[in-house]
Order: sequence, then C-alpha cells, then structure tokens
Amino acid sequence: MGDKQMESSAEPLLSDLALSVQAGFRELDELWKDQPRWVAEDKRLSVLEAALAEQQASGSTKRQPSRHLSSDESAGHSGSDDAKQQALERQRQKQRQLVEKHRKAVLQPRKANPSTATFNTLEGWNPRKAPRLKSFDKASDARRGSVSSLGEHSEHGNREPQREVSKAHHTISAQPPPSAKPAASTPSLPLKPEPRKTLDRHPARPSFSGRDLSSIKPSKKPREETSSNSSSPKSPISSSTGRGPPEWYTKLKVSNKRSAETSNADTLLQRLRDQVATLKKAGPRVNSQMEMNELREMLHEAPFLAMGPAGPQLLRNKRMLHNEDGLPQIFDDQFAGSMKGAWPWDVQSDAAELYHKWCAKNFDDDMLFGLELAQKGKYADDDRAADTVKKECKVSSKYKGNGKLVNGQWWPTLLCALRDGAHGDSQAGISGDAGVGAYSCFMSGGKNHVYPDKDQGDVVEYFGQDTTNPGQISRGTLLLMKNKEDNIPVRFIRSSKASSHSKYAPQLGFRYDGLYDVTDYELVDKVKERYRFRLVRQAGQGPIRGGVGPEARPTRQEVERFKQDKRFRGIGKAD
Repeated sequence: MGDKQMESSAEPLLSDLALSVQAGFRELDELWKDQPRWVAEDKRLSVLEAALAEQQASGSTKRQPSRHLSSDESAGHSGSDDAKQQALERQRQKQRQLVEKHRKAVLQPRKANPSTATFNTLEGWNPRKAPRLKSFDKASDARRGSVSSLGEHSEHGNREPQREVSKAHHTISAQPPPSAKPAASTPSLPLKPEPRKTLDRHPARPSFSGRDLSSIKPSKKPREETSSNSSSPKSPISSSTGRGPPEWYTKLKVSNKRSAETSNADTLLQRLRDQVATLKKAGPRVNSQMEMNELREMLHEAPFLAMGPAGPQLLRNKRMLHNEDGLPQIFDDQFAGSMKGAWPWDVQSDAAELYHKWCAKNFDDDMLFGLELAQKGKYADDDRAADTVKKECKVSSKYKGNGKLVNGQWWPTLLCALRDGAHGDSQAGISGDAGVGAYSCFMSGGKNHVYPDKDQGDVVEYFGQDTTNPGQISRGTLLLMKNKEDNIPVRFIRSSKASSHSKYAPQLGFRYDGLYDVTDYELVDKVKERYRFRLVRQAGQGPIRGGVGPEARPTRQEVERFKQDKRFRGIGKAD
C-alpha cells in the first residue's frame, strides 16, 4: 500500500480525535503566535505524540463491535492496524522535520553574531499580554468523558520515552477532569525540573481527550523586586553607619512654600548643594581650586543666614542634614563618593561645625546668641566676662576629647566657648574635675598675663596656676598632673591676647586648636608652686588654622561680624 493510501486510510480511523486535536492546534497557534515558529510546531508535535501514545495504549484507534471474524478478515484488520500505525508514525516524523526546519531558521542568525549566542525562547514575550486558553464547550467535554493522563503508561503497548522540550522552557501538566479520580501515578511531561503548580490558582479546565491545555503557557519567572527610583527620597541613615539627622528633622516633609524673607537663605543653600554635587561629579582635580574656594565661601556665609523659624523647613527642603547628599558627604568619607579622602581638611571641619550647629536647631545668626549681656555701653570689656550664659543654651564641658568640636572652631568671646562646651570656667585658664583631670585649658596674654608661656604650635610650654596658699599646689596644676599620670589629652584653646608671644594666636576672639597630650612637667618656682607643662599636639587633626589663608579662622565673614558687634554693642573700638 502506498504512502498516500496509508495516510488516507488513517484519516477516517482518527475521526474520533480529529475535532479535539484540531481545536487544540488552533488554541496553541493562538497562544504561541508571537513566538518563533518552531516553538508552535514543537507544541503540535507534543499533541501528535500524545495521540500516538494513546493509540498504542488502546491497541486500536477506534474500537469495533465484537463479532466472529474469519481468518481473512482478521488478517485484513491486522494489516489495517499496521497501516494506521505507520501513517501516524510518518505524520510524526514530518512534524519533527518541520520543527527542526523552523528551529534552524531561527537559530541561524544567532550563530553569525556570537554576542547573542544565548537564545531565549521567551524573548519579547510580555506576560501581561499573554492570552489564556479559551474554555471548551461543557457539553463537548461531557461527551468525551475522562481519559487517562497523557503521561500514564498502559499495559496494552509500549510507550515511547517522553520528549523533553527544554529549550521551550514550558510545562505540559497532566490533570484529570473533576469527575475522574486521579490516577495513582500521573507523571507529567516536564519541561523544567519542577512543573508549575497551577491547580490552586486556576480552576480545572476542560481539555481535548481529557487532557488539560491550561498549563501550556509561558512560564513566568518570579518578579524581581524593583529598585527604588532615583528620584525617590533617599534614607538619611545609612545601614553602614550610626550617623543620622536629629528626630525633628526626620519628622519634617518637603514643602514647596517659599517666603521672600528667606529667599536669600534658600538660594545659598541650593548653591551650596549644587557646588558639592559639581565637585563630586568632577572628582579630585588639580585645577579645581577655584571651585573649592567658592565652596569655602559658601560654608563661611552659611552660619550667618537669616533663616529664623523657617530654618528647619529650609534645611529639610534642601536635604542639608541627609547623609548621602547633605553636609555629611563632605566630612564623612562613607558618603564622599569620588571625593573620598580628597576634601580639604579645613572644608571638612567647617562642614562638620555647621552640621552640628544645625542639628542642635541653632539658626541664630547672632554670634552672641544664648548670652545674657550684662553691659552694652562703651565701658564693656573686650572679653565680655560679665556676661552670663543662658541655662537652656549651655552645653556641658565635662567630657574628654573633642566631643562635637572641630579643629579651628572659633568664638568671639570666652563665654561663647563656655556656651558650646569647649571650656568650663569663665575666669580660670584650666578647667576639669579632680578625679578625672583637666578637660580643657586656654592660652591668653595681655597686661595682666604673668606666665611666660612659649608657643611653638605643635609643642607648647604651658604654665600651671600659681598657688594662693603657700605650700599647696593650685587646683589647675593638680588637674594637669592628673592628665600626665593617666595619659589623658586636654583640649587646647588659643586667645587673640596671646599674640604678643605666639604667632599661632587668632586674629580675634578664641580658637580651638585640637587635643594636646601632657607629656611632662617640672617645678620652676617653689614659692609660687609654679609648674611648667610640656603639651604636644596629637597627630592627624589637621594643621593649626592660623595665618591669613582661606583656611584661617576666624574667617573673613567672622571678622566682619565681630567688628560690627563691637560697633553696634559698644564693645571697645572697631579695628
């Protein structure tokens, strides 16, 4: 019998499956219309193999009524069954050739371009637009009844090993209709190590010949958690640091309201923010000195911004206290980005001082804020020693080390240094506790200064206080001795009055110059119990901020304000 005759003889014998198979083809074509042609043909091949497996399991494509057959009739039926089997096998071979043809056509361009050698059958597939299978007619499904699973093995014939289409990345699951009891073992045709479980998500759907097509669909990868938008607010607290803005700042939300009274402050804050971003983007460069000096000027002007009650909101709007894009990115290398280790030491100190000032909710542009001014006339002393610090504004000075002070921090008067916790006594040059030692000391001068201190910058010969009780060492001297015994550093402050014997003294006021170790001391006057101490500045604090360069303190803005204070408040004469 010829091939055409065998194929034609097989067609009527498959009429009981023809309609359902064709319906399955149509739905598969609709589902895979946007995919490469070979994928759709591959699915058709799976359907044909399933039909062939069922044919082999049942022993015949269509059962005939039981009757007595002659030997000739039996031989005829046997030959007919062989013809059916061969026709199905040829149809499957043709389908395989068609799959391979389309598959090579798709993969051929990939070989020409090695960069795209990795082939993805789901390329261009949008899971949200993927069509779902249409429900079959319930009446038609009822007529078909339940059929054993596609993967079920039968004792009536040998089943060809299941073909795994791994490149399609999809799964054809076996599911009996609700009316049928599940088989003891219902293996599926796995296209992935683990088949998708769709039973809990979607109700069972009718299928051709009892086979469910609802699972023949693109297998979606788990949706990855999308990263936050670059424009979304960044967290002010990094997971790698304990630094963070104060609570009052984190409770504020960005506001678009602007006031004419604070427009200058708003503009300067934005300029400051933009300048930092520009320098970070450029990275360390030799020719960036002009841009860096502009940043210095902004940091020196910022403490005198007239923000008033609007200060907190202005800072929040400009994210000035945020770690990633606020002031910490200047003085904290964790947030410095490309400028890590490249910010000038004085710029870092000024940014840190401004950060601490604003974190303390201090938006007053008056250098004498927090003081009760006792004298306002022309007889006021330059150091305003008669003034007092308001209790609510005073910071404790009873701590070791720098605290929140920075190298070069400057005050117009000693009372201002007391207000910020740099020193603890408005009269004595040495401040501390008997059981701990000295926390701080300052070097002064003037007509009433009787101690021959020698200032060499990093090394200072500093004299303790003379005793007022013969035979007893003064309290201040005992404190510095304790520092030597316990190896405790002392905060060292220089006064402008020490300029007569120190080239490191500030031009005006008082300046904090870092921590000094008490390395030695000796008695120089037994009657006065006068001791001379050797103080050595600790390394790694940055240079002393004296001189007249852009890093000097007081800054140009501080000097101008100081002179204005003297003029308006009658503190001496304007220089």
